[in-house]
Order: sequence, then structure tokens, then C-alpha cells
Amino acid sequence: MPSTELKSLDIYTRNSLANPFFKAYSHAEWVKIVKAPDFQPFGHTIVNNEGILLKYRKYNNHLGEFLKIWDNLNPDVKRRVIKYTKDFIK
Repeated sequence: MPSTELKSLDIYTRNSLANPFFKAYSHAEWVKIVKAPDFQPFGHTIVNNEGILLKYRKYNNHLGEFLKIWDNLNPDVKRRVIKYTKDFIK
């Protein structure tokens, strides 16, 4: 965990923020984010603004490829991956 503040977010949100398939925000997108009325400029930027950050996030084409592979995995393999991930995150 790079930040103790991130522990306050649920596992789904933390996982979404850590998704390796997201694209960097453009300048125009970042300006929209920081000018949003509910943007919190103080404190931990990611934790305080996770909803806005995820709202403007875009993903590259590799996410779709990954999801196709995941969907076709054997259910036992999926269970082992999920168990390992949950054990690792604790």
C-alpha cells in the first residue's frame, strides 16, 4: 500500500485506481477534474477525489483483450487468482 489513506477506500475502488490499462489524462481532462465543483485540492488528492478521477478515466485497447482472456479462464484458475489477490491485499 503506497499510502495509508488509500486503505480507507474499498477494494473495488483501489483496484480500479490501480488498473494498468488506463490512459494518462489529457491536459483538457485534467483541467475539468481540478475545476469540478466537488474537487478537493487539499489532503490526499487520490483518496479525496477518487470518484472524479475514475469518472474521467479512459482505458487502452489492452483492457478488452485482458477481459476476453479472463472470461475464458478455467473457473478454478479464476478462484485461485482471486484468492491470491485477496490474500496479497490484506
